[in-house]
Amino acid sequence: MNILYIAEDISLPGFHGGSTHVQETINALVELGHKVFVICKKNKGQKKKEMVKGISYCRINAPSGGFQKNIWFFFNLGKITEEILNKERIELVWQRNRIFGCQGIIAGKKAGAKTILEMNEPIETSEESIAFPLIKKWFLHCVKYADKVTGTHECMFKFIPKEKRLLSWHGSNPKLFNSHKKDPTISKKFSLKGKTLFYSGSFQEWHCLKNALIAFEKVQEKYPEAAFLLAGEGPQKKELEKLAKKLKVKNIHFLGNVQFERLPYHINASDVCLALFDRNYGAIKKCGYFYSPIKVHDYKACGKSVIASGIGNLKGLVKEGKNGFLVDEKSIPEITFSLANALSLSAKNQKLIAKRNILEIKETYNWKAITKRILEKL
Repeated sequence: MNILYIAEDISLPGFHGGSTHVQETINALVELGHKVFVICKKNKGQKKKEMVKGISYCRINAPSGGFQKNIWFFFNLGKITEEILNKERIELVWQRNRIFGCQGIIAGKKAGAKTILEMNEPIETSEESIAFPLIKKWFLHCVKYADKVTGTHECMFKFIPKEKRLLSWHGSNPKLFNSHKKDPTISKKFSLKGKTLFYSGSFQEWHCLKNALIAFEKVQEKYPEAAFLLAGEGPQKKELEKLAKKLKVKNIHFLGNVQFERLPYHINASDVCLALFDRNYGAIKKCGYFYSPIKVHDYKACGKSVIASGIGNLKGLVKEGKNGFLVDEKSIPEITFSLANALSLSAKNQKLIAKRNILEIKETYNWKAITKRILEKL
């Protein structure tokens, strides 16, 4: 099948979770035997059109702001989509939802192709915008042209007809993320002599990293050689670096952005991995949590224990004592207690958790299985 995947605001390659999701999905489509064409965001220095590992990329300049720029972008994307539809005999258009996006869904349906609208957050996250009534109206118009609407949480389907809903989830790539990817130079570089905690993400306020650092300070009183590696960039990073210096702790290392292919090596240099989400933060509280964090699946693919917030679908992905530990991310004593438990696990229990987590990824939470299931439901 000839498939056009549209993610006009996503960089490929990129450090964001959205970039990982898109790249792994289109890789899975190719692995399943399909011919894939992609429209994505163009970054400085990238070619507008190129073929990489059997995938045809068309990169476009996403708008940086302003009504006129967005209007131009809207019509330009529609034009590019129609050109690919006509030239490549596209049979399926798969598009990530974006505010005032979905031109590809409409064009694809009019051209006789099947269509998938991919939701990654509820449209209610835009409710505070003065343009929300218009956003909602346009979204409902686009839904009419979608054969299936995928989402990782029931709250995403508030405005979607039942026959179009397809509950899905994110996953990992066990070929890339597995317990065999090890690099002893990481332990040497950061002098990792004891148990190590790892976080990878965007350093946003809702990841509760301040609480994690304070809890780690308390844990290090018992485990003085414990270390904390944090990978990524984001708005809270500088503030957290200042807090780390203020706290009486050692062995906290901010790694900056780590190349996607190198992440498994850093996960495997660690013992326990962190995935906290503030249940009281904005849209998370309003929608009852709606993410399906890729990081959790990547951690599990490497056989690591996970400390996660006890909310939403995380309660299904991380079961207390079996995959890791669930916490109230607002409670520093609770995070401290779970951190201490996780770092003190016996070798036998660590092996049991590793075996269970790796099996879940191989059987269910991998991109190929997820993508295949979505296509079968069309």
